[in-house]
Amino acid sequence: MIFFRFNEDASIFDAASSLPNSDPFATNSNNNNSPVGISEGAELIEVNQTITGYLSQTDLNNPTLTGKFKDDYLLTGVLPGQEILVELNSTFDNFLQLVDASTGEVVSVNNDFAGTRNSQIEFTAEENIDYILRASSYRPRATGKYNITAFSKVETPGLSFAYDNNEKNISDNQDFKSLKVAVDGDTVKVEAETYGDWSPGFSHFYFTGGDNGQIDIIPSDTRFRIRGATPGYSGWFGVNLGEGTPTVDGSKYSFEFSWSEVFGDATEVQTWLFSQESRDGVGSPRGEKLKVIKPTDSTPVDPDIDSSSNDIVGNTFSEARNVSVASNGKTYEGWVGNNDSADYYAFSLGATNDFELNLTDLDADVSVELLDTNGTVIENYQSSSTGEISIDRELGAGAYRVRVSTSSDEGTDYDLNLAVTPKIQTVSGVTITTTGSDARGTLSTASSLPLLNIEEPSLASLDSDRLNQDEKEAIKEAIADTFRGMRDGKFANIKGQGYTAVVIDTGIDLDHPFFGPDRNNDGVADRIIYHQDFADGLMDASDVHNHGSHVASIIASEDGVAPRANIAALKVFTSFDNPDTRLRDERDFFEWGDLEQALQWALNNVETHKIVSVNLSLGAGNYTPQNLNRAQTDYGIDDELLELRARGVIVVGASGNDFFPNNSVQGVAYPAADPNVISVGAVFDGDVGSRSWNSGAIANTSGVDRIAPFSQRDSTLTDIFAPGVDIIGADADGGTVPMDGTSQAAPHISGMAVLAQQLAEQELNRTLEPTEFIQLLRNTGQQVFDGDENRNRRVDGNEEDDNVTNTGLTFRRADMLGLANEILDLRPPGDRDIDLSALNLSLGQTTINTGSNFNANFQIQNTGFDDPGSFDVTFYLSNDKKITTDDRKIESYTVSDGKLGASGSTGLLSVSLSLPNKTSPIWKSFGNGVGYIGMIVDRKNTVGETNEGNNTSSAARVNLRQSGRVSVTIDRVKGDLDPDGYLFTDKSDFYSVVSINNGSEQRSATRDSDNDVHPNWRFSRNVSGVNIPIDIKIFDSDGGLRFNDDRADIDPGSGNDLNLLYNLFTGDVTRDLDIEFEEIKRRRTRDESDIYSKGGNGEIWLSLDFS
Repeated sequence: MIFFRFNEDASIFDAASSLPNSDPFATNSNNNNSPVGISEGAELIEVNQTITGYLSQTDLNNPTLTGKFKDDYLLTGVLPGQEILVELNSTFDNFLQLVDASTGEVVSVNNDFAGTRNSQIEFTAEENIDYILRASSYRPRATGKYNITAFSKVETPGLSFAYDNNEKNISDNQDFKSLKVAVDGDTVKVEAETYGDWSPGFSHFYFTGGDNGQIDIIPSDTRFRIRGATPGYSGWFGVNLGEGTPTVDGSKYSFEFSWSEVFGDATEVQTWLFSQESRDGVGSPRGEKLKVIKPTDSTPVDPDIDSSSNDIVGNTFSEARNVSVASNGKTYEGWVGNNDSADYYAFSLGATNDFELNLTDLDADVSVELLDTNGTVIENYQSSSTGEISIDRELGAGAYRVRVSTSSDEGTDYDLNLAVTPKIQTVSGVTITTTGSDARGTLSTASSLPLLNIEEPSLASLDSDRLNQDEKEAIKEAIADTFRGMRDGKFANIKGQGYTAVVIDTGIDLDHPFFGPDRNNDGVADRIIYHQDFADGLMDASDVHNHGSHVASIIASEDGVAPRANIAALKVFTSFDNPDTRLRDERDFFEWGDLEQALQWALNNVETHKIVSVNLSLGAGNYTPQNLNRAQTDYGIDDELLELRARGVIVVGASGNDFFPNNSVQGVAYPAADPNVISVGAVFDGDVGSRSWNSGAIANTSGVDRIAPFSQRDSTLTDIFAPGVDIIGADADGGTVPMDGTSQAAPHISGMAVLAQQLAEQELNRTLEPTEFIQLLRNTGQQVFDGDENRNRRVDGNEEDDNVTNTGLTFRRADMLGLANEILDLRPPGDRDIDLSALNLSLGQTTINTGSNFNANFQIQNTGFDDPGSFDVTFYLSNDKKITTDDRKIESYTVSDGKLGASGSTGLLSVSLSLPNKTSPIWKSFGNGVGYIGMIVDRKNTVGETNEGNNTSSAARVNLRQSGRVSVTIDRVKGDLDPDGYLFTDKSDFYSVVSINNGSEQRSATRDSDNDVHPNWRFSRNVSGVNIPIDIKIFDSDGGLRFNDDRADIDPGSGNDLNLLYNLFTGDVTRDLDIEFEEIKRRRTRDESDIYSKGGNGEIWLSLDFS
């Protein structure tokens, strides 16, 4: 079936069709965009070719659409005079542009053709013009998958149409609000929507052509009248309209007639539309003719006139479309109907969340089911036509499916919105939110061209008879130089046992012998203590790529850095691939929203699995301190990274492999660039000869500690280097494979973090803080110079010999043995007798405003016989009397050497402290306005006391207060307080009276003669306290029956006025209403008012603000 549609909001006649059969999830990397007026760099697209791409936040900005990304395609194989139809179909509301490649001029645009969110442009190719097809979005910063196709109308006659240049005049004057015609075999289907005030009998829609003449379709009172010189249709022939389908200001009607009866053997006819006398009494000129071609067997056919070409969602449980969720909600557009009765969506959660699902914009009965990965129905809801469906509940960590289905033949578009609020308690004070970015990143493995021809060995383990001695030694030598000495002597038992490293990657070979035995025969090696697939919505993280298995084996294989450590394998790269993908493997990409959920899983399981490191051998971009903020905003994982660091977890990231493509400009990929991540670059660990990589980087020669030419680097952001070339590790099939890249360098550091924390707990009775680990890593690393160290313009020793511009900077390469010895040096002397305890903590005031300064007085006592030297005292804020290092750190104070000797006390010391600013998220847990200040002496246990159990003081209670300005904005008031129209008017004259914190009442201006007003009345008052009362009254100044102003009832309870209590710490609202701040935040993301209340005869919408 083919159809065209006339619409009053359009500037052309839009043509629409179904897409040719193609996989909607095939993906190309279409980031080579051409600047305006330049076709170089644009991807090529041929006539009658479909390309599937992905619009992402790493794409270039559209120069003509502010804040929107774009992908460019240079159209090839087109001839002058050829009629071309371009279709852009996507998961988002897209925008299509036709651009002159030589001038950059936008020739034509289209958005939302035929009532869908897709776009279509039809044009006739001109001589000496090259055309760029530009895929973009309607909404700023929108991203997602799309299909773009350039059809030749000669080869696809069912899609041949021309424009009506006079349509604007017609849309101003004619009686048809919209008109759609579809040809399905021999049947012509007509759907028309008319205005409610149309003048019957004067708007005409003509078909003419073939041997049998023409017909003229004219709307009448109760029918469409068809007239013309056609056998069987001569004179007037009526098609009853019945009642039609009511619309906002008109009605929709439909009827059918036979093509062969009217047009005979004709294969095409002409149509046009005009008005002799329209609603305003003014006629319109006859429109330019449109060509309609009868479909043949080879014509692409749309099986249903109402089906939407915007639907590319999987239709079975196993083919579910993987989507991300967000705290602000993510909306996905789809369609279900008689030829596509069910859509499946898959999403994963890393932690327990408050989950909210909303299904809107429905035109038919729809059912929604929330399922787990076993297909078990968790929730099931049914809507009535044009209704909405909402699910609001708590969901634990795991993988889920959403099924949207209908039994209706009519079908319906829908908007599916998924919102989550992670329930993760933090120690950093940051509130964990979910951004759910659809932007994509890549692996940080650099493919070495010579290695592509190497046959990968399929080996069971290092003990396999199929593994010769040279191969065994090669695996061991991969880490020997860096970790020599850790397997013998005093560090022989430091192997990571009891600790967990999280690997967020492509998954893992679950039963690879490198990860230990499978004693319970469940198909998973015993040291893989957890695995989940966040990319495909599965609880199985099996690797199909090799990369994740390889990275995990460097950290914790039997011969890895930490050979007894446990592994949590979190998969964020899909297992699925499309054979038609032309540029890069779909499995080479991850979405940041999936990575965000994986990080939340790590946060939620730090204590459960004793997680000490997280490895991120993935990323995107080239960031410096100057542009880092953009990455944090775009990708939305900086809050999770901050909290992991606050909990003592060491997060390690690969610096990236694009130093050559970035023209040797300094910078590192994100997330390695984040201040809470250790950025790791790659060096050679031996002479492997010359090497070249797909990125274009070339090492003419190689040697120990030479920086790999592909490795991104930055004077500020690069923390450390580690081996990253020709590293042999596990593959995804039980064997081994060599790989290059900063992906291979990063897991060396992740494994070192495991060993360092085990050693620190054993020797220091504590773990290292991440900042402390980084500093020790740098202090003990071996120097590596990037470039011509001797400045003699030749390669001496380990100087780089490559095709990049070296920075001339000195970096450090990790040294595990040096790091381990440095940790031992942190031990205090074992023969000293020191016992510190906290005494007499008191505060200068008992009531303190947030963000203000206050004094603390304290004493420290030493009951031991030795001088403790210098040590720290750390002050904390807690919401209970028990002070721990998990509480909010306020400040540290150093007791200098000499202030406290043997068997004595410091005397009274004083320190000025500051509470966090009033906007800090930490205050959400202080809703009762009570806090406790405490201190911990020698928090890191660096002194070495005989008793570490008395270092925490008793807590001093404080009354907390918020000070600032509370504002109340009344957005909307609704109600009819004069229903009988007595004396004056039958409409309300609203005004409001508001009191904040029991202060004087403030009265608004009056909004006259309207029962539904949007006044934007704003009231403000400076306040200080915890819970602030707000009293709101609404009046009608008409006088009413007793000549007194009527008071509206806006209280959902027994009163009239709305009395609220606003908690300045939590943001919750209580008293007449009970609304948690999390619900207010959700309403704000939907552009709704904070609060809605309905009483007996009035309704009110209002918002609150504290600043």
